[in-house]
Amino acid sequence: MQRIMRLVAFCAVFALAASGASAQISGAVSAGNDLPARPKSFVGDFANAIDARAERQLETKLAALRKRARIEFVVVTIETTGGEEIFDYSLNAARRWRLAKGAGDKGGILLMLAIRDRKWRVQLTDSLRVDLPEEVLKIHGDRMSAPLGRGGVGAGVNVFVDGIIAHLAERGWFTTGVK
Repeated sequence: MQRIMRLVAFCAVFALAASGASAQISGAVSAGNDLPARPKSFVGDFANAIDARAERQLETKLAALRKRARIEFVVVTIETTGGEEIFDYSLNAARRWRLAKGAGDKGGILLMLAIRDRKWRVQLTDSLRVDLPEEVLKIHGDRMSAPLGRGGVGAGVNVFVDGIIAHLAERGWFTTGVK
């Protein structure tokens, strides 16, 4: 019951935290001493907020994106940033985890959701900033908030990921079939 109440509270104010959702992977880095280990796959659900079916869907989509566009897109849920700003916490994670450092990677995206804090943030490598400006991320973040409001973190994240993948396809990062 407590988990449901936290999820409802998270969903209710999630849209308010959406403004200013992206950042370039550069600038000052926070201490972030309590970061979890780098996820071993495309989804690191450290807050146990994404159901198994939604996680499998995300893994499939994000693996296909990596294969087709050579973009590493990682989704991470955490309970809290421990009082640290989500911007700093997620930036530190993106740097420490060395997103998009694999051979042939063309870019990296980190979507981090702090469940108890009711905040989310997207960190991007420079190569994606032109094609994924803040206004695009906000649009897809707003679309994510409706499923979140119905209690589905996994459904909301899938909506966000689908929107970003579709947008990247429109911008010419790959032709078709990455869903």
